[in-house]
Amino acid sequence: MERKSKNSLVILILIALVMISWAILHFFVYNGKFKERNAKLKTLSESNAQYDTASLNTQLNQLKAKFAALDSLLAQRKYNIPKELHQSKFYSFLAAQTPGLSDLSYVNMEYLGSAPEGGFTVLKYKLSGQCSFFELWKMIFAIEESKELKKVSNVTFSQNVVFDEDKSPYYFVNFAFEAKVYMSPDDRFTSTKFTENNLRADKIYNIFHPKLRTEIEPNIYELLEVKNAKLLALLPDGAFLMDERGRTYVLAEGDEVYLGFLTRIDRETNSVTFVLNKGGVIETVTIRLLQETDLSPQQETKR
Repeated sequence: MERKSKNSLVILILIALVMISWAILHFFVYNGKFKERNAKLKTLSESNAQYDTASLNTQLNQLKAKFAALDSLLAQRKYNIPKELHQSKFYSFLAAQTPGLSDLSYVNMEYLGSAPEGGFTVLKYKLSGQCSFFELWKMIFAIEESKELKKVSNVTFSQNVVFDEDKSPYYFVNFAFEAKVYMSPDDRFTSTKFTENNLRADKIYNIFHPKLRTEIEPNIYELLEVKNAKLLALLPDGAFLMDERGRTYVLAEGDEVYLGFLTRIDRETNSVTFVLNKGGVIETVTIRLLQETDLSPQQETKR
């Protein structure tokens, strides 16, 4: 037998074996399962025929309209309680609300864990640090007024005076408080359309800025220190003075001195007058022309 004939015979035998296998599986192995599936399909078709598709679609549209109305009402509420918040979301929220902190300000945040409260779950965070009063006020306002319900509790404040590189004082606030972020086990208290509330805080009175300050900024610009200064002479264009360390100055009316200004040169009384701000206490100091027999400067101080 030729090779081509042999190959054709083998192929015919394989086709015959496949057909026999399919017949055995179809008529003997899976025949019962096919009948069972067809019976179930017939039952489901008869059951579905009993329902009014148009009526079901009408009910569906009514439920969608009701859902949209409820969702709109939730969106108009000032606060929502979201479902299943991740703890990192509050970090992102706070970073977005405090982008412009000064170089001397900082905020530390610590996650304290979660706890049930009134049917909700509360994520707790501890915030501490130092910043200006208005920076702190903006941060607390944003937390309290945010759309997703948050609350501030266990607050402690204290005043802190911070000096920059130029030794200028800044009246900061040391703070520590607990922030609570609420989340719900379901979506009954939140809307699908999220719009953040207006978190722009109006300025309020700074209760931590002292009216009378105990610290006095240093004399870094080496201005005339009026205390114990002497008036040596009155010049056509100003006054010639010497401080207690022997340094001399020629000043005109309006010139700056340490903690104040030279406000008046009186040639009739041979005197000069300064107005000084000593930590919120305003003093008027008058220095008279030093006579040859004087051993100490003549100063008059009024508050």
